[in-house]
Amino acid sequence: MSQTSGARRAIPFVLCGIVCLVGGGAAQATFSADPNPSSPPTFTREETEATGLAPEGPAVGTTNDPAKAVSMTIAGLDPELFAAASVGETPSSVQDSGGSGSWFYATLRETDSPLPRSLWEADLAQGAVAERLATSELDLSDVIVGSSFAAEDPGADPNLLRSGAGNVLSRQFFSSRTQSDATVTDAVGDILADYGLEGDVDVLRPLDVAVAVTVHVRSADDLRGRLGELQMEITGSPAQFEGVYLEIVAPSGPLAILASSSRAGVGRQWFDPASEVALGVPPHGHMAPVPG
Repeated sequence: MSQTSGARRAIPFVLCGIVCLVGGGAAQATFSADPNPSSPPTFTREETEATGLAPEGPAVGTTNDPAKAVSMTIAGLDPELFAAASVGETPSSVQDSGGSGSWFYATLRETDSPLPRSLWEADLAQGAVAERLATSELDLSDVIVGSSFAAEDPGADPNLLRSGAGNVLSRQFFSSRTQSDATVTDAVGDILADYGLEGDVDVLRPLDVAVAVTVHVRSADDLRGRLGELQMEITGSPAQFEGVYLEIVAPSGPLAILASSSRAGVGRQWFDPASEVALGVPPHGHMAPVPG
């Protein structure tokens, strides 16, 4: 892990197989999922290279042991944020409705943020574990069909911890895989500098590289309405990271948090509606792009 310096509402939504949550705070969150997810796309070699997908699949971590897949993945995240993590059978309520397959379970610490980083790391873990366990499956939601997240703190908001699995093509390759932590940190720092911003960058490796970026501002006006652009530039197109957690923090506290996990097909947003225009919060249908 590396570092460098430089009234709320909740609106969940699903678009194009990606579960996206906006929110936290006073308004009650709800959750929906795509009832008719499309089949994952297929690509020629040329198209695959253009989208950042690797025909040979991830170069590390393949295993048929769920416990090993979990332990390897958590080791590349912040293990202190996980009280427990495992792969098991689908909940009985899902089985009763005809669902079946493997399910990812996690109990999380430090869930008092409006959009906890531990929740994002659980999304990352879900996707990376599915990728490590994938064999012939084209769609990672056929490997891990869903997830259940709980908080170690019994007082945590259960709506905040709702989870899901988007339809995501397996064997994605992210271009930052071979880069050192220092190289990743410097690259993200340069992007922040281009926007006249400074922040902290944590580099995680659930499988490929994910980054948690905390941007320190005096007020929402420092973003000049470009938060959506900043998120997309950090993510890259094709996506260079398998996940991005972007938090904007003022002296008064957090103003916005945007979190994406490409392998899980999950995106989450939270923001202070009073700062929405000044920040330039991206529209719900324009989350950070993922390969394919």
